[in-house]
Amino acid sequence: MDKSTGRPLTWRFGPLPPAGQTGAQEHQTEMSAPDWLTRPAPQDVPAARLLAPTSLLADDVPVLPPMGDKRAARLKRGRLIHALLERLPALPIADRKAAGAAFLARDSELDDTQRKDMLDAAMGVLTDPQFDEVFGEGGRPEA
Repeated sequence: MDKSTGRPLTWRFGPLPPAGQTGAQEHQTEMSAPDWLTRPAPQDVPAARLLAPTSLLADDVPVLPPMGDKRAARLKRGRLIHALLERLPALPIADRKAAGAAFLARDSELDDTQRKDMLDAAMGVLTDPQFDEVFGEGGRPEA
């Protein structure tokens, strides 16, 4: 409300109308509320069967339980491979494998077979052409 005139304020887009016309009369249109406004919203129908991410895997892909005696080793393996995928793309492509090997060599709990397996897994992703936009020069692996 305009305090000086007591009239409602108006927002205008476009050129001002000629002096003496408010412009509002020319452009007023009767509008009614859409019919969906007074109807109850439709209810969602629950899915007949809930899907799990593992249901998207092929039948021959083993799905490992999250708990068990090898859980800590699997989690550590995942963390280390993730660390390689996070850090190695910042390096020149020619230096990545050596840097990854040096990174894994600092963990005295790993044996050479585990280090090779983890480095091969990370390098397999980093050198796969379908991931060039993410892990190649100028990519954004953090995204």
